[in-house]
Amino acid sequence: ERPELDEEETKAQQLGKAYHVARLEPERFHDTYAREPSKQDYPAKGLLSSDAAVRAALKELGAQQTVTGETTAQRCERLLDLGYEGTLFPLELARFEDRRAGRIALPARYFDQITTDMERLRGNSEIADLLTGGFAEVSVFWTDSHGLKMKSRLDYLKPAAWTDLKTIEIREKELEAAISDAFRFNRYHVQAAVYRDAVEAIRVGGLQVRGEATDEQRALIAGIQIRPDELACWYVFTGKSGVPCLVAYEVEFFAVDT
Repeated sequence: ERPELDEEETKAQQLGKAYHVARLEPERFHDTYAREPSKQDYPAKGLLSSDAAVRAALKELGAQQTVTGETTAQRCERLLDLGYEGTLFPLELARFEDRRAGRIALPARYFDQITTDMERLRGNSEIADLLTGGFAEVSVFWTDSHGLKMKSRLDYLKPAAWTDLKTIEIREKELEAAISDAFRFNRYHVQAAVYRDAVEAIRVGGLQVRGEATDEQRALIAGIQIRPDELACWYVFTGKSGVPCLVAYEVEFFAVDT
């Protein structure tokens, strides 16, 4: 019985999901999201961006400003028929809606940021390798050695490794310090240990895929279960402000006597 999200929270969640899809499942991104037109995409000269501006232009050309039941896009069409040569932004928005085909609309500035981020990740062959050859958003449910019901959601799981994607603040910090602070203050070392337990529950605990799955997904789990050694753990960090950065960091696990 969670409270309903307000509009701004919903937008923030939607944007976060778009970033996640672009980074982890880029093949789905353009089928899932569409870039909204921006006024900055068109020459400023002759650009009409509001219904009032369209009606004023119709009046200037001696045409009727409004017709009963007429939409702004239809007024734009009449204006074009009268020889208007500029860009009619309401009409561009209407055309966008016609070709969106159910995809989620993202404001242009966010869409452009996300695609740049996606291209940067995929442009680094070593990091791209950590995010290919497996499956994104893998949920694991298991019972630990103390009888506790546990769950984890791995960003990316492949036969020999699992990867978690993080953003870090590196403004006025050296990169190593920024990564160290991220682990310390966000308790990524605790998260990593739980994720390790989840993957080990697959590898040695015999967890099976529940529900529908593709042959490739079942093959991934079967491949993990015949591995003699643990999977590698990688954290990929990308800077969210300041100097752009992209770095992969392998986390090593070791036992401490208590």
